[in-house]
Amino acid sequence: MENEKHFRLLKDDSIEINGRKLYRIEATRDIPQHNVKKGEKGGYVENEYNLGGNAWVQGNAKVYGNAWVYGEARVSGNAQVYDDARVSDQARICGHAILFEGASVYDEAWLDGKVKVYGNARIHGDTCVFGAVEIYENAEVYDNARVTEDAQVFGYARISQNAFVRGDAKVCGDAEVFGNARIDGKTRLFGRSKVSDHIHLAGDAYVESNNDFCYFSKFGSENRSTTFFRTKNGKIFVTCGCFKGTLEEFVEKVKETHGDNIYAKEYLAIVEVVKIRFNL
Repeated sequence: MENEKHFRLLKDDSIEINGRKLYRIEATRDIPQHNVKKGEKGGYVENEYNLGGNAWVQGNAKVYGNAWVYGEARVSGNAQVYDDARVSDQARICGHAILFEGASVYDEAWLDGKVKVYGNARIHGDTCVFGAVEIYENAEVYDNARVTEDAQVFGYARISQNAFVRGDAKVCGDAEVFGNARIDGKTRLFGRSKVSDHIHLAGDAYVESNNDFCYFSKFGSENRSTTFFRTKNGKIFVTCGCFKGTLEEFVEKVKETHGDNIYAKEYLAIVEVVKIRFNL
């Protein structure tokens, strides 16, 4: 009885998608992990091999091809999982998310919205991905990372350890974003760049290597982190707390806010170091 399937295919309730015939499923026993009662109808699968363990497909979600959803995973809403994609453990695929080719989502990862994950991309850990995000090729997102809005992660890029990528940002190549780093705006991060700690890249940041940015921590009246980086047009941009602007605008803001006090002296001294760093 332990190996008995927890669902059956309803042969009189089917749909066709991409030339394949899918059948709605019905629970053959209670599945408390998903608050599903015996006799409750779920989403659609192509065959019984698409669903294993105590996994469940709900709503109008669809799983087909060689895709496999297992463990205690759940696919719901209008989400689709197909080709050779894998969803396992306690992962959740919701909304209009699409997972295909050889992509995999596992642990407690959560996908929602119009997310697309494909290629050999992997998403795992306590990670959230939502919005119109695309993650593909050999990219990996894990360890409580967050990727939202219209961001793209591809190539061999890695996002992990509480990092937050959003906006229209693109992270690719062998770039890594980890720690509590934030990437947003129209940032382009590529090459072998490694962005970590409390670094914040924004606006039109254009970072190809670690030589294209620098940051200073525990300065100013609030002990903030301040990040300086190159932009697509070659200028130096600054993020510091709520401030975002050019190096020149940052200098003016420091003088306006701090006058001639110790914090102004610290920030202005940092600016001189940054000028040397970027050969200005």
